[in-house]
Amino acid sequence: METLQELGFLYSIDEPSHDEPFIIEGKGKDFVTVPYTFHMNDISSFPFEGYNPQGYEQALRDEFDQLYEERASRRRLMLIGMHDRINGHANRIRVLDRFLTYARSHDDVWFARKDEIAKWALEHKEDTPILHRGPASVTGLPGT
Repeated sequence: METLQELGFLYSIDEPSHDEPFIIEGKGKDFVTVPYTFHMNDISSFPFEGYNPQGYEQALRDEFDQLYEERASRRRLMLIGMHDRINGHANRIRVLDRFLTYARSHDDVWFARKDEIAKWALEHKEDTPILHRGPASVTGLPGT
């Protein structure tokens, strides 16, 4: 994290265990972690054999619908990890297009890149969880 900060980065995506962005304080600067989930990632969603486009589309809709309902009580984030060599095929683009059309038909949904999410988190610290890491000798985590 400190190396990324020194290089001018505002965030990383190296955290699969949280479902919303959070801030880590380190070396006198705030650093955002934007979650990177695996279950909606195209690498885990597209097996080489037995790919079911309708099943993937339904999984996207189910994930979205659940999170959309939960937004009434807390902020929610849905990440779809995509790689051009996996998701960049004609039949997969159609699935994604149908899903995005569906999701965009709902009110109060923000479609953002990870850098936009990180900037928002830094601008709205009062609404963003802050993780306080202790020294590495106590937490076992690298850092302060």
